[in-house]
Amino acid sequence: MADKQARRGWLNSDQVLESVARKFKLTGVVDRHRLFALWPQIVGQHLNAVCRPDRLNGHTLVVRVIDSVWGQDLRMHTDVILEQIAKHTGSDRVTKLRIVTGPIAPSEPAIRRPRPLNDVAVETADIDAALTRSALRDHPRLKETLGHLWATTRRMAKRREEDQAEAR
Repeated sequence: MADKQARRGWLNSDQVLESVARKFKLTGVVDRHRLFALWPQIVGQHLNAVCRPDRLNGHTLVVRVIDSVWGQDLRMHTDVILEQIAKHTGSDRVTKLRIVTGPIAPSEPAIRRPRPLNDVAVETADIDAALTRSALRDHPRLKETLGHLWATTRRMAKRREEDQAEAR
């Protein structure tokens, strides 16, 4: 199948990306993003917890570590890390590591979890009255579901108002 695609001149998405990057002289940007995305696989989860690639200056990768002890450990394993970078990225572009100490960004962005809606009190008597007067009075399950949806919408609106007032 791959031979057939190659004969037809088809390119996979990696080949198209490489071609566009070369055309617009963005290979450095693509290489950097590839390296940063592959960092956990390059160093493993244990080291990924204490260090992150910070920037790529030419052929030097600047790696930020949480403290000098881990920095010393990385310095002792520089050759292995450079080999792993070359293996995972398919490029010998990175030839040196520079280790700096400082805070590292989390590997996964923190997700702000909203407060539970059950904590938001809203008046629902008018919802119940309106649903009882509607054609839904003969369909208890649908009436219950619509009432729940209506009350949840009110809770969300009230919580949004509270959050906006808190932000001011």
